[in-house]
Amino acid sequence: MNQRTLAALMLVLISSTLVGCGSLFREPPAIVRKLDKVFEYLPDADWTLIDNKGKPLHWSQSSWVLDQADVFRYRDSSFETPHHRFTDTSAKLEGRFKPILGGSPIKLCGESAVALQDGKILISGGSVCGQRPAALNQTWIFDTKSGATAAGPNMYFARHSHCATVLHDGRVLITGGENSGTVLRSAELYDPLKNSFSEEGDMCVPRAEHAVVQLKDNRVLIVSGKSANEFGEDDDNLTSTVEVLNLATKDFKLMGRLDPPRYDPILVPYQQGAIVAGGYHSNSTGSIRWIRDAEIIHDLKAEHAVRQ
Repeated sequence: MNQRTLAALMLVLISSTLVGCGSLFREPPAIVRKLDKVFEYLPDADWTLIDNKGKPLHWSQSSWVLDQADVFRYRDSSFETPHHRFTDTSAKLEGRFKPILGGSPIKLCGESAVALQDGKILISGGSVCGQRPAALNQTWIFDTKSGATAAGPNMYFARHSHCATVLHDGRVLITGGENSGTVLRSAELYDPLKNSFSEEGDMCVPRAEHAVVQLKDNRVLIVSGKSANEFGEDDDNLTSTVEVLNLATKDFKLMGRLDPPRYDPILVPYQQGAIVAGGYHSNSTGSIRWIRDAEIIHDLKAEHAVRQ
């Protein structure tokens, strides 16, 4: 098989995976004009990040500002950041959560931990520290009152560096992540009442270290992250893409792009849409820079979806 034939085959394979997700490569001008009304940059003066002592954080090359922000403040509105929820959950687990795998205690890296509505904590996936890139599909339920750790149901897919998002109804959406160097598109739902997982389909774009939030209309917004070679937009294979999941239909739709690509941004719900702020960008040399901008993603109507 010559290179031209191989390239054509790869294009067909990639295109076939995007049915229902729209095209990542061709955006009709009419759609681009509509998307211009969806994504709006925020002036620096309109927003700030606040630490756990209530003090504004200052952007500096010597500090991880995004990792210290407990509150994102936009004009007169304040929102808890993912970092705040992470530190609160981590404090409850520290020194008490003792996962067991194959009868032996292990130390986890790259797992996700979220507080369920009953106060217990769901810990999902990750890797045995020192054994990356292989991921785990195990979960654990930690009882914050008794300090007991119980094995939870296995996920359908092993993953680390994924997102676990508690939905309005108490279920937990698991999206993306990595396993053995492969960035994942798969999504699944954990139902605490049934103590079981169900498959939720595949995202339009594989992604890890991304951001997820549920909107007021119950759809789920999925933003940016590290991606796979054929979807990456820079040296580090980051993606700027934004997609929305309709939980009722398990339908993922590509909605547009942020500028620039990033991973680990702050994402908070706002009115009928959301605000995405900051994030990190790295390149092939391994250098990391902070992205200092914020955008409002306005109400995402069906007609905004990027279609082929």
